[in-house]
Amino acid sequence: MLAVIDIALVAYIIHMLIPASTVSYLEVFSAYVQSITVGIISHVPGGLGVFELSMVASLPKVDKTTLLSVLLLFRILYYLIPFALGLLSFFLHEAYIRSGMDTTRKRRIIPSVWVPQLLALATAGLGITMLVLSILPPVADRELLLGEFIPIPIIETSYLLNTLMGFALLVLARGLHQRLNGAWHLSMWLLGLSVVTLLTKHLEIEVAVICTLLFAVAYFNRSYFSRQSNLMSLRLNSQTLVLLSVFLISLFWVGMYVHRHEAYSPDLWWNVSGDSGARFLRS
Repeated sequence: MLAVIDIALVAYIIHMLIPASTVSYLEVFSAYVQSITVGIISHVPGGLGVFELSMVASLPKVDKTTLLSVLLLFRILYYLIPFALGLLSFFLHEAYIRSGMDTTRKRRIIPSVWVPQLLALATAGLGITMLVLSILPPVADRELLLGEFIPIPIIETSYLLNTLMGFALLVLARGLHQRLNGAWHLSMWLLGLSVVTLLTKHLEIEVAVICTLLFAVAYFNRSYFSRQSNLMSLRLNSQTLVLLSVFLISLFWVGMYVHRHEAYSPDLWWNVSGDSGARFLRS
């Protein structure tokens, strides 16, 4: 199943890189499957040369120079960039392990008592940012670009999920401050999923990058969150509940003002139209 998804997505990327209205996605998909099959049979590493020749022969409608340029860019996206990122992560991981920072607390730059507090503060800030972005209208250019490749129901679902995850991160920040193991695990899952929903929602690349960095920081500081517990151990005192209530009421008021021209209708719950006001009211 994963292999089929991988092949379908890679063919989709190649189709995106080819100039519009030249060939259909199914033609590119068919050509890609044939080409990787020929490349595997040839036993050439990566099918280098064989893959390109087969693609050119399978897509005669596309200009050869254009197609070869697209395939070169595909090689960079699919092979070189992931390989460079893999090397970088490998060297960073090895340097981290060999430095002894994972076992020797004396070498830590930041005192251990501050790490959970800083991580909790950053997580709460990210949750607030995701909620604030949920009431703002999207950037027009990004919305048009996203609408060409992703169906509206997926965008709408990502918008709703991103709003819910932003609120969940805001609440879980309290658990990170208390060094709860369950809060750490759930926060890691939410941070990873948030990267996907942020990109499919409005191409919010900047926030997705921050989310990725926060995920990495939380991963390498796993040892601080050792208190075995479940979510029922999360203690929300009266001050935290008051702050959450004031923030949500203020956010709702600002959102209603921003989208004051949007008329409420029961149809908003199941009819998706790509309207930012309807998305806010649903959330």
